[in-house]
Amino acid sequence: MKAIALSFMFFASLCHSYGNDFGHNRMAFISHEFLKQCGEIDSASAYTPADIAHIVDGSTSVDTSWGLFSIYNRLFDWHFYNDKFPRSKWLLGDRTFIDPWRKLLEVYPATPDKKEKLKLLGGFAHFIEDMANPAHVIPVFHMVGIADGVDDFQSSYYQSAPKDLKFNKKLCVQFQQAYQSLIPLGDIVDISAIRDWVVKKTKNELTQSVDHCPDFKWHHFYETPKDGEFWGDFHHQSVTGKTGLNKTKKVVIGFEGRFLSEQVPGQSCVFTREDYQPFIDRLFESAILGDAILLKSQAGQFGLPRPLNP
Repeated sequence: MKAIALSFMFFASLCHSYGNDFGHNRMAFISHEFLKQCGEIDSASAYTPADIAHIVDGSTSVDTSWGLFSIYNRLFDWHFYNDKFPRSKWLLGDRTFIDPWRKLLEVYPATPDKKEKLKLLGGFAHFIEDMANPAHVIPVFHMVGIADGVDDFQSSYYQSAPKDLKFNKKLCVQFQQAYQSLIPLGDIVDISAIRDWVVKKTKNELTQSVDHCPDFKWHHFYETPKDGEFWGDFHHQSVTGKTGLNKTKKVVIGFEGRFLSEQVPGQSCVFTREDYQPFIDRLFESAILGDAILLKSQAGQFGLPRPLNP
């Protein structure tokens, strides 16, 4: 029995979502810098560098079992989203993150200690960031050893330290518009609205054409769940092996070669790794925007209440 329990705990440790290496460990720092460059000085000044570090600590700890997110919870609560299955029980666990999200909504407002509250805010940020990964919102199962292609694809935003990044002003406008639509009164009633906004933005990115092959869409890399099923799948296509026999191969973001899709019959699209970079960066920007909206909406919790910019 002990061996079975240890096996499940090891499995849980492998079921990481959006990789810390290329996402969670820097996202809040980037979003904080983004707020400053977009003129959101009041909101940004509510957080010290140490505060942002606590938020990042909370975010990365969701995958490494801290406090509210114990190894037990990590084992039985996964981080996938399916709007047709608010909960998705499977064996003893839940394939969605609904339980830890509800715990955050319950514990966060009642936590007086600033450091712990910041770490809980990082817990929200973690799940919001996860929603910028298509494999989480279709959803398609992935873990260590079952790559989804996005988790380990480094964004261009990681080529510089957060303080050295220069953000496009159009992204600031997009942030302002999104914030005003989600939080028109300058306060947040339901943090879930931010999460759901990132979900919608990610799904919209999937409908966009591939830049160098406009007949192909990014969603062609995925198969949506069939009716009544929770999981979708990655794209599969037939390839000819060295022996001359055909076999089916899983194709994920980052695949290099000739991409075939039944949705574009008679055509193919040749991909190099560089062809994915703009798409990866747009997904990353969705996570940056989501975290920036979260930080601004909660600035009054950690500093003086700040009015909205006109």
